[in-house]
Amino acid sequence: MSWEPSSDSLFLGECVCSSGSLWQAWTSGHRIAFAAAHGDMKPEGLPYTASRLELRGGLSDLFVTRMLFGGGVELRLPSTLEDVSDLRPVPDHQEVWVDSESEASVIVELLEREEEVEDSKIAEHIFSGIATENNATDIEIIAQRRLKDAEVPNLMAHLMCPQRWISCWVLSGSQSVAKFRETTRDTILLHLLVARLPNVDTDLVISLNQPISVDTSVLRSEFARTSVAVGFEQGQTLVEDIARSLRVRNWSLFGGPDM
Repeated sequence: MSWEPSSDSLFLGECVCSSGSLWQAWTSGHRIAFAAAHGDMKPEGLPYTASRLELRGGLSDLFVTRMLFGGGVELRLPSTLEDVSDLRPVPDHQEVWVDSESEASVIVELLEREEEVEDSKIAEHIFSGIATENNATDIEIIAQRRLKDAEVPNLMAHLMCPQRWISCWVLSGSQSVAKFRETTRDTILLHLLVARLPNVDTDLVISLNQPISVDTSVLRSEFARTSVAVGFEQGQTLVEDIARSLRVRNWSLFGGPDM
């Protein structure tokens, strides 16, 4: 008998398995489950897991809204990412989300604005700082640009200051890093979104860490292997999708009055 969605389940979209059967994807918490779109049928040999199904529309169909920093910041993240604070302490100025199989992660940080750094240089400055902190080698900036206001509509529509004060920047690059005490190094793609918020003296930084050279033989699912192999363009698209959903809901989070 097929799984039945409950009242607290969120519909993600339709999907299709390898046999061509049409299914509906639902999520409840961090779990993804599937219900038959037509009739009471079950796909032979397929477990109820996204790793064995191809969702129509790509990763965007797996996004869910997350409320960060006590509800002060809202954005949409892939539903496969788990909140690291459920496993270990995370600094108050950070939110850390990780995919346990692919080792991809998203970190959201609220940093004190560095006034001496020009807006056009801020993403590169933060990228270099991360490389220094991680003792990275083979550092390369692949692309960077300023986002148009229309690419961050939710942020620009709910400001406490003139739009011209705000600038948002994206940067993609690669670094070679060693994890913990390991001697071998993994190459990661690092995608940054930096929103400069001078009205609250804050740089809001979102970083997507995307491993591209790890031992994929140890990964259990096809979805995880695909996540590791996914390329530069898809990482960029993911960050741009997050940017479109970014919204500050409570400006008092930064120490000022709320809207």
